[in-house]
Amino acid sequence: MDETKTDGIRCWLASPSGGRLAVTPGGILLGRAPGCDLVLDDPLISRHHLLVRMTVVGPELIPLGRNPIHVNGTVASTPVSLQGGDQIRFADQQFELVIEPGLSAGPERWALRLSDDSSVALVSYPFSVGGGVDDSLVLPNLPQAAMVLSEGAPGPDLSNAVECSVDGVLWTEGTRGALVAGNRVSIGDHSLQLERLQPGVAASTVLGPGTRSLVRIHLQFLPVGGRITLVLGAQEVALYLSERRCALIAVLLSPPGDYVAGEYVPDDLLYPKVWGRDQGDRNSLNVLINRTRKEFAHAGLDGFALIERLPGGGATRFRIEEGTDVLVD
Repeated sequence: MDETKTDGIRCWLASPSGGRLAVTPGGILLGRAPGCDLVLDDPLISRHHLLVRMTVVGPELIPLGRNPIHVNGTVASTPVSLQGGDQIRFADQQFELVIEPGLSAGPERWALRLSDDSSVALVSYPFSVGGGVDDSLVLPNLPQAAMVLSEGAPGPDLSNAVECSVDGVLWTEGTRGALVAGNRVSIGDHSLQLERLQPGVAASTVLGPGTRSLVRIHLQFLPVGGRITLVLGAQEVALYLSERRCALIAVLLSPPGDYVAGEYVPDDLLYPKVWGRDQGDRNSLNVLINRTRKEFAHAGLDGFALIERLPGGGATRFRIEEGTDVLVD
């Protein structure tokens, strides 16, 4: 599956009972631990059993626990690329990977600009806006899925569960219609304007000058790699990081010595923490940083703005502001 195709699909883990879990860059974490996305109370299931995530080349299953996982009848002991229809079995659990067409790859990509000048990219569809924890964009004082944007032409289709207005025209509850570039949607206390992203411009979330860059960061170590969750303004984004990328972010968020999160950490302190004693060099670090930035970009975040190199090199920081809640566990 090539990169252009992954921009136009949606993936789900479907259970025989009909339940579905959306696959995101942050992944679906399954296991017995309370922090998992799907908690399964079974002694044959590990605390962190497996993670299914979306990558730039398609969906991927990452085994995390000691107990076996079968994909189409074959034991998966290392990361496995998945295709639509693949059957995933472990303990007495069974799931099927479902792939559905979404927004087709093409030149038209969109973002919502908020009243504080923040810009939130529509990186996947359907894109819901509301006050629920599962909404794509969480805004206070709105019900869950107050409005939903889906594939459409000339711009995304808008359906609203509560009264709103588009360019001053009232839309009663349950209205559906296509938006065009420049449309301003007023819903509750919030105003959002649809913007077309130009070809070649990364579909990233950009925060305005009046918005705190990061409200909260949580880096959770897993048996293999880890998952980082970032709360930016009103948006929450999660993504999975491989072991070395997780190690890099862990040092930047919990640096050694007298350094604190948000400060530039010298390369000489990064090398042993990421690669071990007497290993790592500037070239390896630059490659790792660029690959980690791309992981953030795939999740709709500006990796270059978040992971900064000191001008001229020699040190790296994760850009946060005073007062940001940082948790590494």
